[in-house]
Amino acid sequence: MSGVRGRPFKPGNKFGKGRPRGSPNKVSAKVKEILLNRSEALTQRCVLFALRGNTKAMQMCLDRIAPVQRDHRVDIGSLPMATAADLAKASEIVTQKAARGLIGMEQAAAFAGLLELRRHVIETRDLAPRLLAVEQIVSGEARA
Repeated sequence: MSGVRGRPFKPGNKFGKGRPRGSPNKVSAKVKEILLNRSEALTQRCVLFALRGNTKAMQMCLDRIAPVQRDHRVDIGSLPMATAADLAKASEIVTQKAARGLIGMEQAAAFAGLLELRRHVIETRDLAPRLLAVEQIVSGEARA
């Protein structure tokens, strides 16, 4: 099967490219306008259905009243992160706080991921000059 579907537009055709990226869809804009004009009546109807026991309507109402918190802040304090040894200490702090129930397991896993990213940065920072020195030694030996 070839990579081109149908007949491609002729070069220079400015009318056949379709709707530009990011431009609003006319149908979606019209639907949004209609819904916004009737939002109060729709909301009241949804609440009425929820009060009558419609579980889907209840879920919609509750999702608007108390949305699920996804990324709430956790105060874990300052963590040492300047060196690899500091990262070991920081990992211990995170593990201890999770074990004591001061932070949840999801937050502990997120902190562990950040510590791992920091470890990669420190490792790269420390290894780059050493690698450069080895390359210079090897290239010097190659010339000799």
